[in-house]
Amino acid sequence: MSQHQRGASLAEAMVAVGLFAIALAAVGSFLVTHIRRAAWSYQRTYAYALAEQELEAMRALDYDQMAGGSRTAMLGNTTFTVTTTVLNNSPAPQVKTVSVNVSWADQRGPQAINVSAAYTKVRR
Repeated sequence: MSQHQRGASLAEAMVAVGLFAIALAAVGSFLVTHIRRAAWSYQRTYAYALAEQELEAMRALDYDQMAGGSRTAMLGNTTFTVTTTVLNNSPAPQVKTVSVNVSWADQRGPQAINVSAAYTKVRR
């Protein structure tokens, strides 16, 4: 090469493009992983919110009207199943244990969370 030649050769340009492609692939993989994890976290947060709503709905009922049941809710393309179980006189007389199970399926497979609360009968 002479001293008057300026710029990059084709080989240098190809090496630079190759390095850029490798870096872009690594960043792309990183972003996809974190976007999936954020979606999974959002689904789990939504499931806990559904369970909390169900417990609050039970709390608003009269003690004698508390009963189990099931319903579904949608978030995007994901169906959440909310199942409520009421155990009478558990863990003690005049106490009801309300358990809410929220289940759904995502790319990782079946998922579920369970939240429980104990309610007592208030005499007025």
